[in-house]
Amino acid sequence: EKLTAWLADAAVDQPLAAVFAPLDEAGVHPLGDLRAQITAAGEPFVRNAVLLDRSQQRIPIHVQGVAVRLADGVCVGLVLVLRDETERRRMEDSVRHMNELLQGMGALAHVGGWEIDPFTQRGVWTQELANIYELGPDAPPDMAYWMQFCEGRWRLLLESALNRLMQ
Repeated sequence: EKLTAWLADAAVDQPLAAVFAPLDEAGVHPLGDLRAQITAAGEPFVRNAVLLDRSQQRIPIHVQGVAVRLADGVCVGLVLVLRDETERRRMEDSVRHMNELLQGMGALAHVGGWEIDPFTQRGVWTQELANIYELGPDAPPDMAYWMQFCEGRWRLLLESALNRLMQ
């Protein structure tokens, strides 16, 4: 009822396609007969899709299905799990938007950032930092490489702080 907006009593006499009408991930083409696809699949069926509810609202879902088979391979049932992906997608869109905003602000202000794990000596840096220092795509994001950009007392301060951190 929650995903399809159909009450159980109203859905009982409806064709499956009227109550449960999943579309491909783009929300354009019907996924077709899931029973046949799951039964024919030799492995679990996994898809991202869009479900049209009773009011034709599009709901992003994750579909997983598997055929239940006897030892001789005869299919005796199906297990189908649907997960509403609306909130996860909203969160992903929000994170993506904030990331784009931060990247844009960093480029506008010419501010970059970096992060190094002091124990592994590996890290990451932002695209704007790479642009500022004219780093190529193959520049290794590690401490040894980064330290060549730190001069004089700044290098000594950074090395001292990292040494204290690792003790």
